[in-house]
Amino acid sequence: MLSRPEASLRPEQTLRNSVIAVVCAALIVGLAVGITNAVLPPHPRAAATSLADPAAAQALAAEQAAATAREQQALEVARQKRQSEEQRMEAEARQRSDAKLQEALAAREQAAQTAREEKDRKDAAWTKFYKPLKKCVNANDPNLVFECSNHYLHEQQRFEQLWADGKL
Repeated sequence: MLSRPEASLRPEQTLRNSVIAVVCAALIVGLAVGITNAVLPPHPRAAATSLADPAAAQALAAEQAAATAREQQALEVARQKRQSEEQRMEAEARQRSDAKLQEALAAREQAAQTAREEKDRKDAAWTKFYKPLKKCVNANDPNLVFECSNHYLHEQQRFEQLWADGKL
C-alpha cells in the first residue's frame, strides 16, 4: 500500500511548505502585474491626466463629473422605481388582506344568520310541540310541581330526539 507524502510530513514541514507556496504565488502575481503594465499602453484617461496640459485635465475632470452625475441620476431613478414598486406591492397586499377579512366577516355573519334562523325554527317547533298538562298551568302543590317538571323534561327529551331524527 502506498502512503501519501503529506501524511508523513511533520506539522512544521507542512507549515513551511504552505508559507513557501503563498510567497511564490505573491511573486508570480506581482511579476504578472509588472509585465502587464510594461506591455500594455496606458488607459486614455490616465494618459490625459499625466499630460501637463491643464485644459485636457480640466476636460477630463468635467467629463468625469458629468459621468458621476449621470450615474447618480440613474441610481436615483432606479431607487424611485424600486420604491414605487414596493409601495404598489404593499397596496396590493393590503387590498388582498382587506378582501380576505371582508370575506371572513361575511362568512361569519352568514353562519350567525343561519344559526339564528335554525334556533328560531327550533323554538317555533318546540312551541308547537309542547303542550303542558292542564293541571300544571297554575300548580302550587310541591308534588304537582315535581310531576309537571318531570313531564316537561320528558317532553323536552322526546322533542330533541325527534328534532335530531328530522321528524319535526
